[in-house]
Amino acid sequence: MNRKVSSRIMLTLLLIGALTMISPKFAAAVVDDVAVTNVITFKTVSNATFTATLTPFDIVYQNHSVSINATVENHGDVTENFDVTAKYDSNPIGTVHVTGLGMGESTNVTFTWDTHGVARDSYTINVTAVLAGDVTPGDNTILHGPVKVTWLGDQDGNFTVDEDDFWYLCAYFITYYTPGKGYMDRSILYDFNEDCKINEDDTWAFSGSFIDYCKSL
Repeated sequence: MNRKVSSRIMLTLLLIGALTMISPKFAAAVVDDVAVTNVITFKTVSNATFTATLTPFDIVYQNHSVSINATVENHGDVTENFDVTAKYDSNPIGTVHVTGLGMGESTNVTFTWDTHGVARDSYTINVTAVLAGDVTPGDNTILHGPVKVTWLGDQDGNFTVDEDDFWYLCAYFITYYTPGKGYMDRSILYDFNEDCKINEDDTWAFSGSFIDYCKSL
């Protein structure tokens, strides 16, 4: 074989070998990409024998609480550790740290928003996955709302406590004591002390809220 041809073949093989060793360093670019894909509000009450959940739960009585569930997914190609934050408007609710979320995996994180001291008003829930270097930050946030913080007993969210609210309470009071019906998921709106009963305690609580509302006018 011609010495020049042989040298060129050897040089080519050496170059191929070198590129094979070097190229992974350039090809293996890390893609960091997480997303918030769903946000729901819900309320769960339970006792020793019974559990009920209502979702969406977008009418929250002042000085009570609501749960917020967010689904986050890893759309990138590496395992990620990151924070998920929740706010009402620009006010913080909480932060959950997600650890070890693998490529293609999803997980749910839950926040509890305690409305003690929160003014009666309509709010937007903002849930954000915080990851430095995320290649598609536009899908890191989901807004949910409006969620209304209102008077206890204002089940229709019009920021009044009136006869409509009272008649609805009466209807669920009767339903609770009707054989074969009992406590229903929507009963949570009228179970003011969250004891899985609709009874005289709830009617007294409603009466107190009605009086407070009237005094505010």
